[in-house]
Amino acid sequence: MVEPAEILLAAIRELARANHELQTVLDHNAQILTDALGTLGSEHIASKVLSCREVVEGQTRSDEAMTQLFDARHRLRRALVAQALHEGVPVPLLAELLGVRPDLVQAYASALPNQAVSNPRPAS
Repeated sequence: MVEPAEILLAAIRELARANHELQTVLDHNAQILTDALGTLGSEHIASKVLSCREVVEGQTRSDEAMTQLFDARHRLRRALVAQALHEGVPVPLLAELLGVRPDLVQAYASALPNQAVSNPRPAS
């Protein structure tokens, strides 16, 4: 069985990787857009941008990288909530620490196995 701490560490690594990937894609797209600006005149700008395959593909890669980032953040929050509840951190405090609404923490908690929530360790 995988320990909650291992799941948490894996989620942190995944979020770091997703952040790096997004930054790489955004940097590449910024260069593509800068290059495209140099070729645009004042007429038919939208059609010229849309016909530039690199620009359109870059935006698709950005969307995919953002989705990966949000998915990684979700998995990290889920792992953090599980571990924090196991350690006895109350939901309102956990919500404050995560910068989210308590009902979001409650939603993550309700998706956990009952044992993780019903048998927390006392907070030290």
